[in-house]
Amino acid sequence: MKLRNLIIGLAVCLASLVASAQLNLTSPVTNQSSFSGEFYDAPAYGAWQIAVFGLGSTAGGTYSISLYAPAITLADGRRVAIFGNSTLPAITIGSGATTETVTPSSATGCGAVNTNAAAQGSCVLTATFANAHGKGDIIVSGDSGYQEAVNDAANNGGGNVFWYFDTGVLALATGATTTTYSQATTGATTGAPSNFFPIGSYVLGVTGRVTTTITSACTGWEIGDGTTAARWTANNTGLTAGTVATNTGAAWTTGIASTTTGYSMAANKSMVITCAGGNPGAGAVRVKAWGYTPVGSN
Repeated sequence: MKLRNLIIGLAVCLASLVASAQLNLTSPVTNQSSFSGEFYDAPAYGAWQIAVFGLGSTAGGTYSISLYAPAITLADGRRVAIFGNSTLPAITIGSGATTETVTPSSATGCGAVNTNAAAQGSCVLTATFANAHGKGDIIVSGDSGYQEAVNDAANNGGGNVFWYFDTGVLALATGATTTTYSQATTGATTGAPSNFFPIGSYVLGVTGRVTTTITSACTGWEIGDGTTAARWTANNTGLTAGTVATNTGAAWTTGIASTTTGYSMAANKSMVITCAGGNPGAGAVRVKAWGYTPVGSN
């Protein structure tokens, strides 16, 4: 009888543990910005938005805007003053035809993280804008949260910032053999920075997929950094939609991210598609890259 009761008790405990595990499996942690105070996930910093509180201009030029709040609340509840460092992140501001991405030249009153109503309008950004902007305009991250994460890591003793950049569908230029990624090229309101591969970072992988078949004189395509045409992938003669070129650290060999070119970035670099043979008549490619940047403490 005692043995029977012991077996029943163990069965109940096991069932309880299984149920608990199942509950944990259905409650994953998401949008975590920082892990152990040493690792920072840049995409978790890229979904913020703040409205313009005042100032602004009725025409493009160099002017200032004030914000409703000097800081943002991340999805995991952490409060971060994203304009409180000397290196300011790019912002995307406006809507429709007036949407643009700029990097502020200065920020004042932006270091507080409180949420008091008195803080409204205290954070002032100055930048050179192509368009008019004013009260009610929305600003969002202009670099997928990358510089925001770097600043947060620096403010908290340093760490590794993991980043992931996506060009979206990038139409190839038909008047040249090269196409350089920029947010204007894809028409995106926010996305990867124009310096697609940040200085001081280690690139862990790059992949490209043809989304619209490449035509005319272009006989192959490769992914580079504006200096080395095939830094990330060798010439790929697959031109039809769906063709993929992928490279990761384990596959980088002589000629592609070799000891000469490297997979560590000594300078900011762009993402450039180069066509072999001549200019494309049509075609589009989507490129994704990922890696990490070691960040020291302020």
